[in-house]
Amino acid sequence: MSVAAEKSGTLSKKELKNLAASRNPADQQTLAKYYKDKAHRLTTQSEEFAKQAEILAKQPATIESRQGISCNCPSHFRYFSKLYAQEAAEAQAEAERHERFAQEYSAKKAAQETK
Repeated sequence: MSVAAEKSGTLSKKELKNLAASRNPADQQTLAKYYKDKAHRLTTQSEEFAKQAEILAKQPATIESRQGISCNCPSHFRYFSKLYAQEAAEAQAEAERHERFAQEYSAKKAAQETK
């Protein structure tokens, strides 16, 4: 993994693909951390959108489009809150999967070293 990617917490598609193909436990832990961080960011976004939906649901529509529909409608924020929550759950599942891989690869490596 590149030093710049490690510092910024982002990985390129190529780096993700290479790490996913690796049987190195450290690489799998790197992927697990990446997906945990992603899940955390998405959960935060989901919560922010849910709060905004609650706020807007309590206020009358003040901005109207040509069709007479509020541009800041709560349903928009509820939709994205739900979407981000679903993506966060998927990222968390992916993190757990890579943690299992890291444990399996560590166990296999330890078994081979004791032979």
